[in-house]
Amino acid sequence: MSDCANRVGEACGLIERIRTVPAQPDPTAVPRCHLRPHCKWWNQAGVEACHRCPALTTLEPRDNELAVLVADPATTREQLESWIAAER
Repeated sequence: MSDCANRVGEACGLIERIRTVPAQPDPTAVPRCHLRPHCKWWNQAGVEACHRCPALTTLEPRDNELAVLVADPATTREQLESWIAAER
């Protein structure tokens, strides 16, 4: 974990960028999860992390600009918010 490119101090910068992306349509539904007791995202962002977890992939789809921006540790929340606003 200490070598993770997304690490910002003791926090995960990836979940902070992913939280910029709009959540699932039903924000009340939180899926069952066997990882939650040990989940860094859950400990850091709570239920907001659960709503975005299904959007996570281990592959960087090069044809999806938003996914590439979110996966890049150099991308800021402000850049993501700007991109999302421009796409609407």
